[in-house]
Amino acid sequence: MPEVSTALRAEVRSRARLRCEYCLVPEGLTLVPHEIDHIIAAKHGGGSGTDNLALSCTLCNRHKGTDLASIDPETGGLERLFNPRSERWHEHFELSGGKILARTSIGRVTVRLLQLNRLERIAERKAEQNPNLWQRLSRAAAVLKQAGNLDYMELSIAAKAYFVLTRLNGRATLEDVAGMLPKFGWSVSKEQLAKATEFLAKASLVTQT
Repeated sequence: MPEVSTALRAEVRSRARLRCEYCLVPEGLTLVPHEIDHIIAAKHGGGSGTDNLALSCTLCNRHKGTDLASIDPETGGLERLFNPRSERWHEHFELSGGKILARTSIGRVTVRLLQLNRLERIAERKAEQNPNLWQRLSRAAAVLKQAGNLDYMELSIAAKAYFVLTRLNGRATLEDVAGMLPKFGWSVSKEQLAKATEFLAKASLVTQT
């Protein structure tokens, strides 16, 4: 992957206002920093100029990978992915209650391939519309980022799952969380769930029982 200078990274982050340019989730609601995405990957001839860089959350960047296009679920035809530099987000998508709806074939393939409507992303976009919830989740994320490096990623994922359940379904138990994780394709132990709950309790996001 072409190297991106510190100054260029700062420019990309500032231009995006610390928000993922695909799913719109702000960095303040995530447990890991947003990443610099090469819209056209180096193996396809993409460079590291500002016109080929976008700010992406970890999930969107992981699902996009080096792909340039995908199959439109409606037409069955090959369609390219959304390009944040040459197109306006609202030309291809609209936001409705935290869910991203596609307006075009480009929007459809991007929503599908990048999984823009994962349950936790919908909850995060809804949280942004609630100032009190935003503050609580941001505080929880700050606490979790200081949790250390022991099973950090798995612990972060467990915490996000717990938040989704308490946000969408009211009070949740560890059993509820454990039951939801397989649907996300996550493998987290009971010990890690307990640690995640402990950290969330420190942030006053949940009450530990």
